[in-house]
Amino acid sequence: MSFDRKDNAHTVFENEDLDRVFANHSDLKIYFETVKNVIKIDRVRNGKRSVNNYLVINCDEPYVDKVLKVIEEGESAKENE
Repeated sequence: MSFDRKDNAHTVFENEDLDRVFANHSDLKIYFETVKNVIKIDRVRNGKRSVNNYLVINCDEPYVDKVLKVIEEGESAKENE
């Protein structure tokens, strides 16, 4: 499996983990929602969509190399358009 500098370009939290943390620390949910909203506003100000949707794959899955290859080929094709 090979990755470039984009390895950590995104931060992902499992919803189950967030639910568990917020159940014990409800005040943190307010801060988390505030950060998400500020990011949405900033994205719009920068001419981007407020929310993007991503496909996430755990890097320890046995098929990760195949998925990564398809993604890399797709990104390469976009660059060559």
